[in-house]
Parts: sequence; structure tokens; C-alpha cells
Amino acid sequence: LNKRSDKYGGSIEGRTAFPRRVLEAVRTAVGEGVAVIAKFNMTDGVPRGLWLDESLPMAKLIESDGTIHAMQLTGGSSLLNGMYFFRGDVPMKEFQASQPKVVGWGLKVYGPKIFPKIPFEEAFFLPMARQFREELKIPLILLGGINRLDTIETALDEGFEFVAMGRALLRDPHLVRKFEEKTAHEGLCIHCNKCMPTIYT
Repeated sequence: LNKRSDKYGGSIEGRTAFPRRVLEAVRTAVGEGVAVIAKFNMTDGVPRGLWLDESLPMAKLIESDGTIHAMQLTGGSSLLNGMYFFRGDVPMKEFQASQPKVVGWGLKVYGPKIFPKIPFEEAFFLPMARQFREELKIPLILLGGINRLDTIETALDEGFEFVAMGRALLRDPHLVRKFEEKTAHEGLCIHCNKCMPTIYT
């Protein structure tokens, strides 16, 4: 999406210049008493989009600045592929119902392009995130369809300092406590993604 040709576009250094300035400003503003975490896009998930050959060097530049305490690894473009960072069912009827009528009609036509169906896989970002773990020393946070205790344990064993969970905790806010108490080993989320359209209502 970044087609700029000035100092904030073009090269890897140029395209990372603005976010790096933002991170530096945030770190300066909050001081040493607050952890600064950045959510980082590994790949856009679209043709001609960002891929690891560029995102890895970008992550190294951010790490070298020393402005953040941890990096949360994600992927996707909500404008071009809205299911890349969700995976699973596409709740198109719920999306249409959550929008003004004209937008709802537009979603009938363009919805399948904006929200392509991508099958759900547990820890779907892990293969890419491993490559960042190999290259970076900064604490990393794994996310992407984490619903099971064994997935969390695998991630921690592989050197990820944290995992992030979204939909699994929306479905069961007590899931981490259940893992801790050994009363559950897997969340109840079925990746229907019907929680997604609720952001509009």
C-alpha cells in the first residue's frame, strides 16, 4: 500500500522511517517504567505485498533502535485480505447485517474478494514466526489461532516469550485459569468468526 517516493517510501529504511519515529516518540513519552510492545506485520498475505524478505530486515531495524521491549508477530491486510489474520469461517451474513444497507449490498458483491475463505489451522503464523525467532533477540509474542495448551507449551519451548489469544478468550474468558488448573486443555472457540462483525455494533 505504501507507494510513496519521498523519505518515507521506497527502500526498507524509508518505509520503516515513520513507524520507527513513532516508536521512539512513544518510548520517550512513557519512559522506562512502561513496557512498549509493537505489533509487527510479517506478511500482507496478498500478491505483491510485504513478505519475509523485507519484513525480517525491517524487524531487525526496529530491534536495533532499542525502543520496544517486545514484538507481537502478526500478518495480513484488513483492506485487501480480511481473513488472513483470522482464518476459518466467513460470517458474511453477520457482516452484511452489521453495516448500513448500501455497504451490506456491496458486501454481497465484493465480500468474497475482501474476505476469502482460508481454512483455520492452529497457530497458523508459527512457521513464519519461527524465522523471526531465529533472527531476533528481542522478546517475541506469538499469535494466530492459538486455542490449545500444547500449542502454548510448544511456543514457549521454541523460545517465544509470550503468546497472545483473542477469539479463544472471547469465547471463554476463564480459559487461561482452566489451563492453569488443568481442567481444560483446549478452548471452546470453533473459529466461526461471528465475533468479528460485532466490532461494528
